[in-house]
Amino acid sequence: MSSSNDNLKADEAELVNNNQSNNESEIEILPSVQEEPKQGEQPKKKRVITVMDDLMKQNLNNEHNFLEAPLPPGCFVQCRVNVGGGALSKKIEMTTENGQFLLYGISPIAPGDERFWITRKSKFSPDGKKLGTLNGSVYGQAELILHSEGDEPHKPGFLRDLFSGPIDENKLRQDLAYITFSEWGGDHNPQLRKVDVTLPRLKNNKRTLIRPVTVDDPGIREFHSCSAFSDAWEQELVRFKALNNGNDLTEAQIKELKATTFVNEDVTNHTIRRAVWNPDTRSYSIAFEDNRVQKPSVKNHQLLQEDNLSVMLQLGRVSKTQYTLDFHHPLSPLQAFGIALAQFAYKKKLI
Repeated sequence: MSSSNDNLKADEAELVNNNQSNNESEIEILPSVQEEPKQGEQPKKKRVITVMDDLMKQNLNNEHNFLEAPLPPGCFVQCRVNVGGGALSKKIEMTTENGQFLLYGISPIAPGDERFWITRKSKFSPDGKKLGTLNGSVYGQAELILHSEGDEPHKPGFLRDLFSGPIDENKLRQDLAYITFSEWGGDHNPQLRKVDVTLPRLKNNKRTLIRPVTVDDPGIREFHSCSAFSDAWEQELVRFKALNNGNDLTEAQIKELKATTFVNEDVTNHTIRRAVWNPDTRSYSIAFEDNRVQKPSVKNHQLLQEDNLSVMLQLGRVSKTQYTLDFHHPLSPLQAFGIALAQFAYKKKLI
């Protein structure tokens, strides 16, 4: 058994070394085929797919609100992401599975803190068509925030306060997602991309409003504790496993434990599924839902629900310039697209 483990570690170490020698900063995730249920096991219940085109037809007179609002409960949709643009500026398009246009993400040529404008037009224009902005640092320990369209937080100052008048909080932009990039770490996969996402919690199917009033207000970042959450959760699992006579907890036990641990009333914290080492393909892989991912990519990932048991969003490469983007309630199309855009904005800092 020890010899087998040593061989696996050697294979993983070779992959990391090859990656470094090829000047690649991260390890790609390969799709693996979903396993058929074993004899006696219940087959996995198939999800009912809602056709996004039908939802758009139902909301023709209010497309902006539909794209910004959470999907209806129980709603699961499949979309596509097409990557274009040149060296100075990326243009990324979100469409339905059937090709109907939904949203554009356009990276400014001189971005500053703005990484992508999200708009309903192929070219950005300040005519009220912008739905949101993805802002933040994209190098190294990246932190990105998805904002709705609206007034920026107030910058305190005597002259500004004198001439700007009172702040109308209803016009301030909302924080829709806080996305951070790091690495899983450990001996076997130090270069595997780790993504954590904090989202405003839904209450009665309405999103909790998080609106920074001033530039000093941390907004959604105040609630972000995914890394600490993940570490604490691992410790809780170890502790409860010991109380369970060393036996692994069942899914029902994990769900019950999760429901009573680390709950924040204003946000939900999510992390991506960790890829596993596949000795047959000598690569890291994930069994993506419905086999909707065909090509390896560092951007391939599954974002898990708050209970860490089910998939809330899946992004995966199918060709050189196209990815599938599948997601469901409680995400809105704008949030799902923003989380996907973050993968294209992030660049690992090479040391």
